[in-house]
Amino acid sequence: MLCKGETTVTSDARGGYALVQFLSSNMQKRFYCRGPCCGKSS
Repeated sequence: MLCKGETTVTSDARGGYALVQFLSSNMQKRFYCRGPCCGKSS
């Protein structure tokens, strides 16, 4: 289950997950972690 603001979660070669978040400024930010909400900033 994705958190609010997250779009896609893909498996990464590092053994973690690559979370791609789209900012309001149309920029992409990638987070490497092992949780569905690890990249959540609130």
